[in-house]
Amino acid sequence: MIKLKIGLGLAGFFTIPIETAIETIANIGYDGIEVYVWKNYIFDSSVLDPDLLSDKALKSMLDRIATSAKKFNLEISSLLALDINFGYRAPTEVNRIQHIKFTKQSIDMAEVLGTKVVNVTSGLPLEGYTRKQSWEKLIDSVGSYVDYASGKGITVAMEPHAPFRGQDMMVDSLEALLELLATIDSKSLAVNFDPSHFSIRGWDVPAAIRKLSNHIIHTHFKGSRGLIPEYNWYIPGEYPDDVDAIKEFALALKEVHYDGFISVEIANSRRTDILFNPKSAAQLAYKTFSSVLDQF
Repeated sequence: MIKLKIGLGLAGFFTIPIETAIETIANIGYDGIEVYVWKNYIFDSSVLDPDLLSDKALKSMLDRIATSAKKFNLEISSLLALDINFGYRAPTEVNRIQHIKFTKQSIDMAEVLGTKVVNVTSGLPLEGYTRKQSWEKLIDSVGSYVDYASGKGITVAMEPHAPFRGQDMMVDSLEALLELLATIDSKSLAVNFDPSHFSIRGWDVPAAIRKLSNHIIHTHFKGSRGLIPEYNWYIPGEYPDDVDAIKEFALALKEVHYDGFISVEIANSRRTDILFNPKSAAQLAYKTFSSVLDQF
């Protein structure tokens, strides 16, 4: 019988020592954790940034995470590598070159942690370039770090992402994702599927999962409500209809024989709320997920 595993991203646990955070996550019942490495994101000390930590401090943090995860029998499902400047702020060609370096750094960090998956997004079109030219640059970028990951036995998982502030990401749809996968035909390039980027556009989530069945290596899930441009993301379990969305998602994954992680994401709007409690959020999300997954 296929059993889906429930993970949780570490972002938001900045008020708790990392060892205590991991123990808390394990005691709630999660099967694993996802480590977030976000370049140029300075608001959360539980999110790693190689530019803000010395090599020694970064190595120490990675070792602490790996040791604690092992102690509490948690898998490290993946490392999420997100470059804020490149991904969300009208990136330049200079940003792109820096982004390749950052992604390779993230792959090195995944190797230290012992995880085999690095999740990425495509970013926006490059400033001053046509979309076609930006696509050619994207192929060059992804090809470069996929080749690097391949040499370490690590898979890069591309996540199709909804528009940001009215701008379309380079890989924002099923069609763009399939084109990328066809162009860079490598076993070291796969998919991290997050249904929230499809549901807020009214797209058919189960249909997309079926078309990507041979490529999905990791998944995310966060609470999602409304349609672009009037939508919000939140903690799974805050609304009753989250149960139906989780059930639809899980059933579609089981249909294609996916047996990996669903890694819970807590929306940025919730994590940055002054009243945010990471333990309570983690408990709510786990209770909601487990109540659905225990049914089948």
